[in-house]
Parts: sequence; structure tokens; C-alpha cells
Amino acid sequence: MTTQSTAGWRPLQRSSELALVGENPRSLHRAVARQQLVRLRRGVFVDAAEWPEVSERDKYLLRMRAVAATRKVAPVFSHQSAAILWGLPMIGSLPREVHLMAAGRRGVHSKNGVAMEWRAGSGTLRCGRRTFAPCCSKPDCGRNGERRA
Repeated sequence: MTTQSTAGWRPLQRSSELALVGENPRSLHRAVARQQLVRLRRGVFVDAAEWPEVSERDKYLLRMRAVAATRKVAPVFSHQSAAILWGLPMIGSLPREVHLMAAGRRGVHSKNGVAMEWRAGSGTLRCGRRTFAPCCSKPDCGRNGERRA
């Protein structure tokens, strides 16, 4: 049985949303400087209260949500990111990048903390996010040299 934490589901604050309601998005950057907010990704922040107590897994889930919040199209999580979303155990440290799958071009591209791999597949819905099923994620993790449980 897996114990689920709620820390990964904290509300995100986006600078683009503040601009829509007439607020100054720079106020988020000032809040980061005062250590009231944590920057997850460009334009996406989360409350810094209790941040040191948030598990590494939940911080990674927050980063995944931040990536999803900045995409024009709902992303399909893959590889280690899909495995984490499915609640599978990880051996060793969590990945530095959020892994996404996209159709179209071929190969792997990594930029700004997001690793994109292009190949066919639409994924399945898990926790409100598109992801590959564990049967697809586990082999992908192994093929990329990651150790999995």
C-alpha cells in the first residue's frame, strides 16, 4: 500500500494569471526573494511554507505540474515521470528532468528541465494527467539506463 501525500497538490501561482487580473507579475519574483514563494519553473511558483519538509517525490510532482501548466497542449508524461505519477518506487535519486512524450519529430531533445522524446502514443489518464501506462514506462526507464524497482 502506498501512502499518498497532499504536498504535491499545492496550488500553483502563475505570473500569466496575475497579469490577467491586473496584478504585477513581478510581485511573484519579489516574494521569491523574500522566501515566501519557491520558483518551480519560469512563471510558476508555489508557497514556500513548509517547503523543507516536502518530500523529494512531492517536489518532483510539483515540478511536473509546473511543466504541465506551461505547455500549450496537455503533455504526456513518460519514462521516470510516468513511473512516479503511477506511484512506482524509484531506486536512487529522482530524475532532474521531467520526461514528456510527443508525436512528430524523431529523437530526444532536452531543454529547461524537460526531456522530450518524439514517438507515437497518446498515453492514458492518471491523476488528471496524461501518462504512459506502467507497462510502457518500466521498459523505457530500463532502456535509458535508469535503475528501477
